[in-house]
Amino acid sequence: MDYQRNMVQGCFLPLILLVAVAYLSSTTWVSAEVGIDEGNQELNRLEDQVNTLKMAVEENYLRRCEFLSTCGGTNNCSRDSCQPLNFGDVKKYMTCKKVITNGYCPQCDSKNFDFTRSYVRQSNSTDTTSKDTAAIICSQRGLDAAFKSVCNETSHSRAFLGTVDGTYIHFPGSDRSKDECTAYDPRIRPWYRASTSLQKAVMVLVDGGALGSRLRTPLSGVFLTLTKDIVADLLNTLSENDVVNVITYNNSNATPLASQPKQVQYNLSSTDSTYHPEFSELLDNLSSSNKDNGGGSSNISFGITKALDNFKNYDTYMKIIIVFTVGSNINSQGNGSLAALVGKNVKVFVFKLPLYDDTSTPTEGFFLKELRSVGGSYNVLTSTEVKNRLLSIVPYFSFLAKYRASLNDSADYGPVYEDFEHNVDKVFPITKPVFANDGRLLGVVGLNIFLDELPGNKSKSVNDALAGRNGGKAFDPSKFALTAANASIYNDTYPTLCEDGVSSMPSPSEPDQVLCAQNYTRSIQDLACCGTCEGNSKFKHILLGVGVPVTVGIVALLVYFLHRHWKKGREPEDKYVWKGGGNAPKPEGAADPLAHNMTGDTSVEEGDHPKPEEGVGDDHLAHNR
Repeated sequence: MDYQRNMVQGCFLPLILLVAVAYLSSTTWVSAEVGIDEGNQELNRLEDQVNTLKMAVEENYLRRCEFLSTCGGTNNCSRDSCQPLNFGDVKKYMTCKKVITNGYCPQCDSKNFDFTRSYVRQSNSTDTTSKDTAAIICSQRGLDAAFKSVCNETSHSRAFLGTVDGTYIHFPGSDRSKDECTAYDPRIRPWYRASTSLQKAVMVLVDGGALGSRLRTPLSGVFLTLTKDIVADLLNTLSENDVVNVITYNNSNATPLASQPKQVQYNLSSTDSTYHPEFSELLDNLSSSNKDNGGGSSNISFGITKALDNFKNYDTYMKIIIVFTVGSNINSQGNGSLAALVGKNVKVFVFKLPLYDDTSTPTEGFFLKELRSVGGSYNVLTSTEVKNRLLSIVPYFSFLAKYRASLNDSADYGPVYEDFEHNVDKVFPITKPVFANDGRLLGVVGLNIFLDELPGNKSKSVNDALAGRNGGKAFDPSKFALTAANASIYNDTYPTLCEDGVSSMPSPSEPDQVLCAQNYTRSIQDLACCGTCEGNSKFKHILLGVGVPVTVGIVALLVYFLHRHWKKGREPEDKYVWKGGGNAPKPEGAADPLAHNMTGDTSVEEGDHPKPEEGVGDDHLAHNR
């Protein structure tokens, strides 16, 4: 009997084991499928919330005159994150919310947030005296109602709007350290670029015959100096793997400032989002260009021909030419090079910076007619726009964002990044571009989702579902056609938002007008820190995603007990000694399932520094938000 029993066990127990493993594996597979479905449902819900915010921004723009008429004063000003108010005045509005670690006081397990209103931040390049900036801030004060509808004290997300002038509006409100505030520019963040860009080759043409020319008041300054500053800011908006070159042209030739276009590299700096040493050659050579060239005419045909040569190895890229010129004799030349652009699908943007003695009224002469025929863009820069250099070239950003949005209407997903405010490294943005009714880009709206805060297995489910997002928006040359129908010949780049409202609107630089006046002088820690602030944070991160490790553990236990039973059957009962000890094997600890690789300043917003292997990277560490 013992022999027969051993034979049965020897033959059938391995079969039983295989069946058990197959069953558990199928269960795990089904569980994974269910998890991804749950993750997709959650992402769909979050995308709906982003659409809600997008529609609110568009509606506020249409109601801008109404908002402008009531903007200003202590009851209608916007809170500046970098200009705190007296804590006694706002403490009753603050919510002490649990965080993994407070970046301003790492010993605390909570941070103060204002869920009653959004706060505003502005970049170094934002012109805080500009009526356009004031109009943007005032018109989007009505966004708070939409913010509250998607974010509350129990939400695992934060809402935001980054605008074309460099203003960043975020909810819930939170105060910031003054030394980290103004360096934050939303327009160079990966989440902003995720909704406003595609892979592209950009050739920047600079009018070499006018490098030393004085510009018309109130632009003031020298053409080369101002152009170099605009180009430097433009380069910082490019994305990883874009390519770029700068070409100067005059009346006899064109000179590339690098022998080959430069490929944009991943930013390795954790503290400087503008760290791109690959641009040094371009900017250094532009700075050292001959400033004695002033007032001479230039032939743009040489520049365009040289740009086309630089495009030869980039057939799958969107091709962009950006021209900075004083416009001398631009309409008196025949430009065969422009006609040569027909069918090549190269988008040309021409920005004119008028000379000090230029009193001409823009007319559509020969050059502009040719430019229109190939779907080009022409704009004359004004003093207001040049102070905010990226705002001065907003037609370029509008075109990129509009084309990207035309590919499909799905939301955009930026790279996973680190969050300073919560000291966690698994945050991802969901964004969408927002446009005015005339097609001009207003900005990018979105949500930052905190994976580590999601309850239960939802964190892993959402993380797994992320892999299937962001598809269908690669540049497709076969679907890119430029004709007179998509040309844009304007006299200025950013028309006043509301003529009636702006003329009587208070200045943003006046206290208690657009932005509330600062009246708090204590440290940021007094404002930001709350809750338990002794020793290490008591808020422990709960390990998620244990489905696979638990399955492995169950299989291990099954193998162990089957082996024990089989071994016992093979040995004489009087000689059997179990040597396994008193404890069965334990499942291995759950591994972190959340490392997620997604494509994707001198500051960082509520987090935003992805690991180098994760992609390009917002609050204190550097790249994203």
